[in-house]
Amino acid sequence: MYPRATLHRLVDFLSEEDLTTAGRLLIGLTMTADAVERALLLAPMDDESDMDDEDGGLTEARGELARGEGISTDEMERSLASELRGPLATAFATRFEET
Repeated sequence: MYPRATLHRLVDFLSEEDLTTAGRLLIGLTMTADAVERALLLAPMDDESDMDDEDGGLTEARGELARGEGISTDEMERSLASELRGPLATAFATRFEET
């Protein structure tokens, strides 16, 4: 076990860049005894760019929504409900009759 004074001196020697990491480590140690929660608290921040070809189309979808090109949840539910009454309903019924 290290005396507090030793830990304080070690912190004083850290570079500005390392202070962020050290702070996060110390916070993680004091916040929880749960190993999984601590790992989440100490995980590095996601600082990668959000490019459309890497995010599964999320950027494009957000752009469409901002331009008013999206559909509401109600519209989507109505569309799915009508499909379930039509060809999809027949396909589901046929599949379950086979088993």
